[in-house]
Order: sequence, then C-alpha cells, then structure tokens
Amino acid sequence: MASATASGTWPPTRAGVGKPPDHRSVQQEVTHAVETYLALRETEEIKSDPETLRLLAEARESVRAGDVVYGSEAARALVKDHRGS
Repeated sequence: MASATASGTWPPTRAGVGKPPDHRSVQQEVTHAVETYLALRETEEIKSDPETLRLLAEARESVRAGDVVYGSEAARALVKDHRGS
C-alpha cells in the first residue's frame, strides 16, 4: 500500500515532485546552454544598435498601419508594380 503525503495524495504534487524525470543527455544540456547564451548575446547586440532599433520600430509601425504583405504572390505583385512605375 502506498503511503500518503501530508496533503493526503499520492504521488506527491508539490512543485517538481511527481514529474517524470528529465532524461536529457549531457550533450543536450551543453547544447541547450550554448544556444541560450548565444540567443542572449544576440539580443544584447540588437538592443545596443540604434539603427537596428530604429528599423524595428519602423517595421512595427508598418504592421500597425497595415502596410505589410504576406506570401510569395504578394511579393511578386509588389515587384511587378515597382518595375512598372
């Protein structure tokens, strides 16, 4: 017979208890750590570049204004219109 915990349930449901174990290998852990580090570094590079921040703000404004097209057909139409003008 399984013993009960203080809360009266089994298996225990406290944070981290009763969850299946994480079976990642050391190689996967190292790869994940390196990818996380590189992503943080790239984020800091973007945040420290005024030109990139300006372009991002411009892109956000274009999206808000609806001045954005999606898909290859829309892109082709834009190129065709550009060449025709």
